Amino acid sequence: MKHAIILAAGLGKRMGGKYPKVLTLLQEKTLIETLLDNISGFFSRITVVIGFMGEEVIKRLSGRSESIAFAVQKEQKGTADAVMSALGGIDDGEDIFILSGDVPLLRKKSLEEMCELRDREKADLVLGTIMIEHPDGYGRVIEHHGEVAAIVEEKDADEEQKMVTLVNGGCYLINGGLLKKHIGEIRCENKQKEYYLTDIVAILKKAGRNVRKYLFLRSWELMGVNTPDDLKEVSKYVHAQ
Repeated sequence: MKHAIILAAGLGKRMGGKYPKVLTLLQEKTLIETLLDNISGFFSRITVVIGFMGEEVIKRLSGRSESIAFAVQKEQKGTADAVMSALGGIDDGEDIFILSGDVPLLRKKSLEEMCELRDREKADLVLGTIMIEHPDGYGRVIEHHGEVAAIVEEKDADEEQKMVTLVNGGCYLINGGLLKKHIGEIRCENKQKEYYLTDIVAILKKAGRNVRKYLFLRSWELMGVNTPDDLKEVSKYVHAQ
């Protein structure tokens, strides 16, 4: 069974901050509605993690055909904390996809290929990645001998790590039981004092688990919307599906 955990608790200060960021309009639909339309039919279960003005997100999605559960992140303490808000609704045997509600152009075909890669490589975690020439703001994917070793957020990266152009796209595929077993090991030992979901990579590697990357060749699939300029850029690709 495939279960999507969609992170949608962010305020979006650089987008004006009046409403949850996922309710930003991308042409005629909100970011999260666009994402849900694009992945429609792929998941057996969908959980949306809400926070700031979460009732507005619930209201916006209330008329949709798919059944959506909601989990509440009471404080914005990082992406791992957001996922932990949804742990109670995760079954051990499920395939868990962790997605970002402000990344609207993801295609079902790519999710299918992530599953195929997982099965082929017998991976415990598949990480969605993209190559960006100027990756300002993105977490860098650090590899050792061709294998994913860790993700380092930009604010914690040294100068050498900042030169890496393989970056985290914020899309993860992991078994539900494995996620529940290890997510509690994440600590807020970083400059932001937040619980980074990206730390799950290094934790799983330390535990001897098999972590693989899936490279999105269409980088626009994992474009996130954090600023008005981002919104303009994403708008160019709405009909590229």
